Amino acid sequence: MQWQIEPQFVGSFDVGEHVYFFFREIAIESGGLERNVYSRVARVCKKDIGGRVVLRQVWTSFLKARLNCSISAQYPYYFDRIQAVTRVETSDDTLFYATMSTSETAFVTSAVCVFSFKNINQLFHHGFFVDPTSPTWLPLPADAVPEHRPGTCVPNSHSLSDSDLHFAKSHLMMAEPVSGGVPLLPTRDVVFTHIAVDNSSTSHRAPPSANSLSLPALSTHHVLSAQLIRTVVGTSPDRHVIRERKRMDRVWGERWISSWAGRGSSECSASAKPRPQSAYPGDTVHFHGVPAAVWKRDGNEIVSTSRILFTNEGGLILMNVSKEDNADYECVVHGKQLIKYRLVVDHDECTQPRSVQAYKSCQREWCKKADQYKAALADWHDAKRRNAQCMVNDSTSHLHNRIE
Repeated sequence: MQWQIEPQFVGSFDVGEHVYFFFREIAIESGGLERNVYSRVARVCKKDIGGRVVLRQVWTSFLKARLNCSISAQYPYYFDRIQAVTRVETSDDTLFYATMSTSETAFVTSAVCVFSFKNINQLFHHGFFVDPTSPTWLPLPADAVPEHRPGTCVPNSHSLSDSDLHFAKSHLMMAEPVSGGVPLLPTRDVVFTHIAVDNSSTSHRAPPSANSLSLPALSTHHVLSAQLIRTVVGTSPDRHVIRERKRMDRVWGERWISSWAGRGSSECSASAKPRPQSAYPGDTVHFHGVPAAVWKRDGNEIVSTSRILFTNEGGLILMNVSKEDNADYECVVHGKQLIKYRLVVDHDECTQPRSVQAYKSCQREWCKKADQYKAALADWHDAKRRNAQCMVNDSTSHLHNRIE
């Protein structure tokens, strides 16, 4: 089994007696004909100096596992490409916050997943290994693992037997993934390239003992998701200096809201202002959403009709809109409002078009009227042809009667 296949490393961390690596690579378990990319976490012992003969000057304790960041559904929605990772210390665990994105398709989506240090170690210490002889990557039975379990740290790796090292060499990957929980801030058409944690607390005058700001309400900060596209280029003891890398077309909020000391949830909900969306009669309007979203109109859940459609990406499509569609449309995920649109359909037919969009709308209306005219004209010609045929038949019948 190969150690890595075209790996792209995004972060490494020194924790206890191990070093942890986060990276993405070509997934060997996806099949030889496909080049799917999976995210991984790998671990090695700090004192690993390789084997005496087998794995000489090569790590003997290397293990890796897939990072599972996905939205649970009948067909799970996977964020398989890790882009960045940062470490957050809590009172009872070490958490790794990672920005993840979907495969490089036309509809890229990003999210943040949180991986627990305890869960990672639990898998490496007690999980099943992949059986490299299985064509379907089945787990290796627990009784097939030798007494020296691969990945276990020892004072001197030269003391390991050749049989143990041969086994470790062919059993590098865990059969189960590390779960990242429910993805936070799922956002379409954006790649979250960096994530930063403010480890100082001077801006909020927190007690000196606090060494980090917790993120308990991160999942409620949907209004802040646009800010994750910014890149940290420098820091100072009091603040992060940031430079905008890319300005999003969908700006969901105008200001930051802190979640320190348990604040943030109510403030974020209150700060979500409706985003205005203009349209003209007959237009088709597309509101962007996220998978598993529920759409509401003025607080009432929307159901699909011949004119109202839902996309696989969680968007809402309104066809042939009219002034009756003027309302607030909310995208709700897990009971929390993600974004709100306010649709305004211009129903003043006498208004002179003043934009390209308005001219296109007028053009569409004229095309519809032209199509209606063509259809009516075709019906008229068809009726005229039938009447003419009837007249010919009548004339023929009268002539035949006279001859008789």
